[in-house]
Amino acid sequence: MKPLPAFLQMTPEEEAEEARLQELRRASFTRARLTPEERAVARGAVMEEIARAQIDNMTAARAEGHNVSTRGGANLGMVARANATLAHALASQGRFREAAEIHPLKRMAAKYLKTAEAVEKGDELCECEREVKTDPLTQKKIEISPRRAIREIYSRTHGALVALTRCESCGDLNAVPVGGQAAQIVEAVRGSTRARRATTNDAQALGKR
Repeated sequence: MKPLPAFLQMTPEEEAEEARLQELRRASFTRARLTPEERAVARGAVMEEIARAQIDNMTAARAEGHNVSTRGGANLGMVARANATLAHALASQGRFREAAEIHPLKRMAAKYLKTAEAVEKGDELCECEREVKTDPLTQKKIEISPRRAIREIYSRTHGALVALTRCESCGDLNAVPVGGQAAQIVEAVRGSTRARRATTNDAQALGKR
């Protein structure tokens, strides 16, 4: 067998990195045997590699004198769009501060930063009290938490998917382990997502990003 051309040959370090990426790709495209946490991190890692490769290619093209837009704002240019994708990939892995530093839109950068602060502040909830209401059917008194689950995110601090919650009384933002009312809301979101993706596999979903 003829040896590969020099430009196709990889160093041991490059081979190890390629093996790592292949493992991540296999994990991201597999529905069986993966926890939701593993799937979120694996897909985020693959998206990160793709976005960084795009940015490197555009940076090289710009260095060679090609016209590559770096425009931000409402109409994102090519590089800005790739940076936004990279920020989303980092956030999927729970790396919210890095995402905040990279995203070209200030609004999204601020959102990622607030999420990072919510994850890092601990699980202590605000002191706002539950609201007591009367169930119109049973006439029994029930307590309703002022905190609402906004969405499910991966937290590196917790090493798990957690509920990002906001208190409707004081506006406090926190990231807490999924349980109680938050668990019910998150499960409803998961069910809706599963329904939308009933005919879409992970590879197709990744290709649409």
